Amino acid sequence: MVRLAASLIIGALLGALVGAQPIELDKRNYAAVNPNQPKVVTVTKTVTVTARQGDYVARPTPAPVVPKPNVPAPGLPAWQYEMLNQLNVIRRAARKDPVQLDPKIVAIAQEHSQEQSMRKALVHLNSGGTLGQRYARAGFNWRGAAENIAWNQQSPSQAMNAWAKSPPHYANMIGNYNYVGFGFSNYYWTQDLLLV
Repeated sequence: MVRLAASLIIGALLGALVGAQPIELDKRNYAAVNPNQPKVVTVTKTVTVTARQGDYVARPTPAPVVPKPNVPAPGLPAWQYEMLNQLNVIRRAARKDPVQLDPKIVAIAQEHSQEQSMRKALVHLNSGGTLGQRYARAGFNWRGAAENIAWNQQSPSQAMNAWAKSPPHYANMIGNYNYVGFGFSNYYWTQDLLLV
């Protein structure tokens, strides 16, 4: 009995909602409901100003200078810049300053890769001595030096990734250096870093 009464009441309400005509409510605006509120007033006025001689006239500011990526210099192969850009991405992720490519260091690294290729050996010491001795012979007054070498990577990216995955090589890559040079010969890769 209770269920029947509840069903009838619910049915009557739903029927009233579904079948009823919309009820027209009085339209009211904000001012009618809130008579003590300040009124919003919009004032529009057109002013024409002409510049006279001697008046200050704003000049447009030049567009900001966006640094360009390292572009290959004449004489250096593009893969050198590819490796430089990849190295600087790694350094930036480690919150380190970027390094710059130096042609004299490139020559030292290239000579080292060629000697390793000729000897068919992956070594840090070559006929020019240690890396520090090679830097001194080239006229650098250096404060820090590091060298990463690799063999058989098929591309600059593969060599960079191999070094980045090796903790001692990665430490060199993000170390306190400001110049770099890369060498390549028959898949012998060299990365020489320098702090002056």
